Amino acid sequence: TRERLYAEVYAAFREMMLDSHQTAAISAFISKLREINERQLTLIARQAYLASGGVGELPAEWAGMSAQFVNSFTSGFEQALLGALTQAEPLDKFLYRAMLYPQEGYKMAVINGQSYAMRERGARHWRRGREGRRRGGS
Repeated sequence: TRERLYAEVYAAFREMMLDSHQTAAISAFISKLREINERQLTLIARQAYLASGGVGELPAEWAGMSAQFVNSFTSGFEQALLGALTQAEPLDKFLYRAMLYPQEGYKMAVINGQSYAMRERGARHWRRGREGRRRGGS
């Protein structure tokens, strides 16, 4: 669930902050962040697929697409954390950035699951809710 995704990322960040061996803790945090994203976002995409009327199984490439995308930014995040550590900057200021991973990953996972379910029913693009209505009225 969404709450569990946020809680796991927050707990991993907090664990990094409490570790006295900060360089190793940063690498461990990034590894854990990647694993959380892969596990939770895949599950969320599958749940969204089924909730949207999907029949069968969501293909692995669609289920893992959001995790793959957000994880593509983790190396840069790790370098920023290590750079801040080198400059003796406080790492707690990176909490907001860490929490962007579950925030954006969640939205992408849901959309990916819904999109594939719609695709199974013949949809090929999204349409705005009011599109197709007459001007000036209903």
